[in-house]
This record gives sequence, structure tokens and C-alpha cells, in this order.
Amino acid sequence: MNYELSIPPFENKDYDDMTPKEARQYFKWFVNNIPNRLNMFEAKLIEEGVIKKLEFTEDMIITIWQWYESKIDTKILSEEEYKQKIEGQPDFVIPFISNWGFTEETSLYCLDIAIFFAQVFIHNHDRIHWDLVTRSKRYVYRNKPVLSGFDHNVRMHPTTIVYNMTLKTLTTGKNPLRLLEKYHFWQNCIGDEERDSL
Repeated sequence: MNYELSIPPFENKDYDDMTPKEARQYFKWFVNNIPNRLNMFEAKLIEEGVIKKLEFTEDMIITIWQWYESKIDTKILSEEEYKQKIEGQPDFVIPFISNWGFTEETSLYCLDIAIFFAQVFIHNHDRIHWDLVTRSKRYVYRNKPVLSGFDHNVRMHPTTIVYNMTLKTLTTGKNPLRLLEKYHFWQNCIGDEERDSL
């Protein structure tokens, strides 16, 4: 099967370079494309014999994460890729920036697991939804699709969550419960009123 990145039908800029209008356009495309990404991801997992059907459950989080940890791989960056990585960074930071990165396959799995992770929250908690913040230039996830509905107006960027968990696997070893533990952490950031109704 063709398991590949989805490309929006318009100029795809870095988030920091997007105007509010462009960010809203990307956000709409991203959310509308979620069913396509999940269908492609489900087909991949079925093809590899990991699952029979994609379900938004805690057991599925464990199953998918355990499979993913066996797929994580890295590569040495090309000269052009390294230039892109250090672009805009202060001179004193550049010596500390590594010359390696995740393979394209790993990066794609990371993105789709992030979408799946987000949808588990949305499927199981009525108040959690995709959101977009374009106003504050100081907001670290400005112009990026995030999840809203957590206590104290905290928002989650699922891709960062999964990326950081991927790095942790590389540095500390595999843990099949790692993503589930992160799910429980964020689940505790949902209001008591909703938790009492579950």
C-alpha cells in the first residue's frame, strides 16, 4: 500500500510564517483530512497484522505504541537537512544541535499516532476538541492544530507529545505503557464533572 504524507492543495508554509487566514485554512484542511489519515494508518496496521480494526481505547494505545517502538529509526541528516535544522538558531546553540533525525517512515508514523492519540481523547471525552490559536505570537503552538477542553485552558499539541515520547524511547529504552501513561496524565487534566460521568 502507499503509505505517504498528505500534502495540502495550497502553499504549505512553516507555522511561524503563516498569517491568521493561512493558519485557519491549514487547520480546516488538517481536521478534514483526519479520517483519511486514520484510514491509511488503520490499513497499515492491519496489513502488518497488528490489529483487526482501529479502536479508540486504552488497550489500542498500548498495542499501537508497542508496535511503533519496534519501528523507530534514525538517520544522519544530509547537508541540506542539517542547514534547515539549524536555520534561525543562535550561533551559540548550533554546536549543540545534532546532525541526526528520524527517518521519513518514523516521522510519518509519529504524526499519525499523534492524530490517533488525539482522537482517543475526542472519542472518549465530549469536551475535548481540535482548536487553533493564532493571536499570541508568544504562544509556542501558535497556528498549530491543538486539543482544547482541558482544565485551566491548557491546550495539548499531540505531535509534540508523541515526538517527545519517541525521543524518550531512544534515550531510555522501550516501554509499552509509555504513551498510555501520558494519556492518563492528560486525562487527569479534564474537569472533575466530566470524569464523574464516565
